[in-house]
Amino acid sequence: MSLGDPILWVELLMLSALLTAGICAAWTDLRFQRVPNPYTLGLLGIGVTGQAAMVGLGVGGWNQVAGILLLGLAVAFLLTLTGVWSLGDGKMYWAAVAALPPSLCPVGEWVSFETPPAALIVNALLGYVAVLLALVVWQQRQWTALKGNRDRWLQAAAGVGGLLGLALSFAHLVLNRPLSYLEAFGFLVVGYRLLEWGLEPARRPVVVIPGLAALALLFLTTGGWRDYALIWAAAWLVELAFQQVRHGSRRAFGFDLPAGQVRAGAVLGRRLVLAGAEGGEVVWESGESLDQERVNLLKERAASGAGPRTVALTRALPVVPFLVAGGLATAAFGGHLAPPVRALLVWIKG
Repeated sequence: MSLGDPILWVELLMLSALLTAGICAAWTDLRFQRVPNPYTLGLLGIGVTGQAAMVGLGVGGWNQVAGILLLGLAVAFLLTLTGVWSLGDGKMYWAAVAALPPSLCPVGEWVSFETPPAALIVNALLGYVAVLLALVVWQQRQWTALKGNRDRWLQAAAGVGGLLGLALSFAHLVLNRPLSYLEAFGFLVVGYRLLEWGLEPARRPVVVIPGLAALALLFLTTGGWRDYALIWAAAWLVELAFQQVRHGSRRAFGFDLPAGQVRAGAVLGRRLVLAGAEGGEVVWESGESLDQERVNLLKERAASGAGPRTVALTRALPVVPFLVAGGLATAAFGGHLAPPVRALLVWIKG
């Protein structure tokens, strides 16, 4: 491709915007734990403009652009809704998806991990999980979630199995075809997050028990049960890893801060109990975010001596730097990094 090719310049514009806005957003995310809208909206605008320019130059089509933007928005909304990341992270992800040049990221089939939205998630999570696990291990607290957590892990196993039964039943009765590995795995991983977010533990058996019954019936009457058992095991292990990383990150990145210095948006590292205005108790659970009203109450109680002088908070590992790195890797490799990583491991093993 020559320097006179306009496609090259559009690619450079989109990737330069991704790198510039990403570095600025990553800095504010690291320093202030927030992602300003001007960075994400500006990147989104440049990305959409670049996508339109590519269509005008004969690369891709409007259907492809619409599909990428809609799928990216759906993924951002879903992962924000289920608490996997914050609203600012979701907006940056959507903007990064829009800023990926279509000439460098062929779409392929929409159920493939090679699509820009899916490839960006895979690449960002590979780096995020690797760094987070390394930091948690370095803090020597990596296995604390194992203690007393067996019941939760068994609940996850039953929940994933019930969802698998419902998914297979839907495929046989409605779609009249078997689910692909990607469809089944994606449904289980995302579905369990939604199940845990949307239903209280006491009500989950309403969904899980019929699904387990359907799963047992399908295992007895249809073939391929070993493949589906493998998918169930893989999805269950992903859920366990998610719980372990989330628990370990809260412990590894916890810190104490004087009550007078706490700001809105801070996340509690452990449960906090305050004396209420009428003699009762105000209970805030670990992991809850403090709004300005709660911060004012906390400072008032601390100043009067009726509250703690210091507060245990937790700082999550920022997602935006990994989204930026994942976006650049997606453009460089034309998809996700799993095959190169797998090839590297094979080469290391000899």
